[in-house]
Amino acid sequence: MWLTLYYERAHFRNKGDTGTPNQLQCIQDEFEKIGLSLKEITKIIITHQDFDHIGSLRDVINYVPHPVEIYAHKKEQPYIEGDKTLMKLTPERLPQFLSMFPEKFRKSMAQSRQQFNVSVPVNETIEEGDELSYCGGITIIETPGHTPGHISLYHQPSKTLVTGDAVCIIDGQLQLAASETTIDMDEAKSSIEKLTHYDIETIICYHGGVMNKNVNEQLALLASNE
Repeated sequence: MWLTLYYERAHFRNKGDTGTPNQLQCIQDEFEKIGLSLKEITKIIITHQDFDHIGSLRDVINYVPHPVEIYAHKKEQPYIEGDKTLMKLTPERLPQFLSMFPEKFRKSMAQSRQQFNVSVPVNETIEEGDELSYCGGITIIETPGHTPGHISLYHQPSKTLVTGDAVCIIDGQLQLAASETTIDMDEAKSSIEKLTHYDIETIICYHGGVMNKNVNEQLALLASNE
């Protein structure tokens, strides 16, 4: 089973990946709401390294009673496995990253950033054009920019795109992730054009939720504006 999450905790509203640290119970609750058990999952696809996408990864795989395979792009692998500091949390980038959060959170986040190193092995790396048979068929699309190895997932049967942070939804409109959280904005802009090559009926953004109206048109507009 491919892990897809929908939950709300603190000021995060998320889809996909494994959320921020300490969200295991929240993830379990959301699985139960749709009649599933978290213990049933066998594979997790990570879109990229950011702490709000891998934060509860270790908790999830420790909770599940059987081995869980972790998939990610090879450029994200050393960060997920703990060999490198998450790119947004290096001393050089941390102040810019923290500027995105309310001041009352900044000090505690800076002090606790070590907990964001989950050090979980990636079992299989995935790249542009890979076709996974799970859930009826998933196409891997490389969408770098937000991070170097960022990927998006196209679910073929439902024409659904899981974007990670390649795009977000703000006030009902598709937008790029903020420059404060994006490693290479030019590359992030170029990735949008690639998404216009797919017939998409529903888009799932980690930040912003679900959009299922005029998705192709909005992507094309975003690409042309960039």
